[in-house]
Amino acid sequence: MDYARWRPEYERITRELGLSREDDERSGRLLERLLGRSPDPHLTLRRTLEGRQVLIVGAGSRSLPLPPPEAGWATIAADGATSYCLEEHFLPDLIVTDLDGRVEDEVTANGQGCPVLIHAHGDNMPHLEEWVPRFPGTVFGSVAGEPRKGLINFGGFTDGDRAIFLAEEMGAQRVLLARFDPEHGMIGAVPAKRKKLEIAVQLIDDLSRRERLQVDVLTSHGPVPWALRDR
Repeated sequence: MDYARWRPEYERITRELGLSREDDERSGRLLERLLGRSPDPHLTLRRTLEGRQVLIVGAGSRSLPLPPPEAGWATIAADGATSYCLEEHFLPDLIVTDLDGRVEDEVTANGQGCPVLIHAHGDNMPHLEEWVPRFPGTVFGSVAGEPRKGLINFGGFTDGDRAIFLAEEMGAQRVLLARFDPEHGMIGAVPAKRKKLEIAVQLIDDLSRRERLQVDVLTSHGPVPWALRDR
């Protein structure tokens, strides 16, 4: 996605949530410095995702199914879902994280050969400083605002929906979302968390309507199109 197309959405989200774009910029500069000469992510991510079916694992309820990865599929773990994957004894092909999950598990997976896409935003600068130097393997960077040298932004807001935007941009054929239940997560959530989940749902709704990428979600009754999930 051309960032110019995403910018109005980004600016709307920052206004609605009262987020600081200046802090987002500072966080991006920090991540750029911490990563140093990190590899260009485009070639690796396209090679991983283009033309493939992609299982994206969220950090929703453990009561929802988590299928074993199938041959030919790529698997993306959204932040805390990395722990689920390791507990099920499989290594994702990619982790997308803003470092607010069980980051030590992400470091472990990275050391075992799983690339990690670390996201910089205004609220996670201390996490970046603490954790980025600890990753021993291949690490890429993404930013909330305007892309910087070596740092990408293809759209999306939370780890889960950013993973879907990434799959679309890299030419994936289909995504299957496992342990995604944002509506359930809104129940009892503090207002700020609820609003973030509402934004994530709206972004996935908008993406699925573009019909460039088939988006299905795994429910207790099996896979259904995102638009037909229980709401």
